[in-house]
Amino acid sequence: GVNSPARMAVDSVGRVYVSQPKAGIVQQFDRTGKLLKNFSVPAAFALAVRKAGNVEQLVVVPNPVGKNLKPVDISELLVLDPATGEAAKPVKLSKTLRNAITATTDATGNLYVLADVNQVYKFDAAGTLLTVLGAGTNSRAEDGSELLHSIAIDSKGNLYAMGFGNPGQVLRFDPALTTLTQRGGQFKFADPWSTHSSYVSLAVDRTDRLWVGIHGHADPASPNFDRYHPKPCVVRTNTDFFDPT
Repeated sequence: GVNSPARMAVDSVGRVYVSQPKAGIVQQFDRTGKLLKNFSVPAAFALAVRKAGNVEQLVVVPNPVGKNLKPVDISELLVLDPATGEAAKPVKLSKTLRNAITATTDATGNLYVLADVNQVYKFDAAGTLLTVLGAGTNSRAEDGSELLHSIAIDSKGNLYAMGFGNPGQVLRFDPALTTLTQRGGQFKFADPWSTHSSYVSLAVDRTDRLWVGIHGHADPASPNFDRYHPKPCVVRTNTDFFDPT
């Protein structure tokens, strides 16, 4: 249907933005959930809020589809005034992307986009490609080389993503994107957050705590149903989540 939300972002004053690709809009809500405005943005998909100097901007990553619903390459990211939805100068990318599914920014305005094939593309604020993270494969490797679903960045520049596995692997890359720490996401043994690497969303709050949005549900027919944690749910990880066990 038209009401098919895809991604969301939050600005510095607590306004929430939700993309509706099928309707071609981005919705703006206040912090209480009241709908404020609809911005017309064809093929709007991934969203991110960034600072450009002293100005805050809403970056919209389109994910258009062509014939047979195949993803189409994109060469620019749209930029809006988060208060009014007025379009600003778009970010022209030095490398085209396909099937861009999520995006985030760091404190200096660099842009990170997760796109085909299971890679994160890091661009500077002007759209120049700086580096590519990931092997560019889809082999279901569980070594953190294939990045999935969602990305987030904390105030120190650490980048978080998900990787293949059962349980799915929660990945943390250092700011240089050269050192990886990973841990299986699960409530307990045989109760994973991401069964067979199903979709999981990640976010980092202002205190650098990692939050995980866990989708799906436990099968009532399973003999272990009473032992499963309720799903869907939202989990805030402990500060020592990535410490060696």
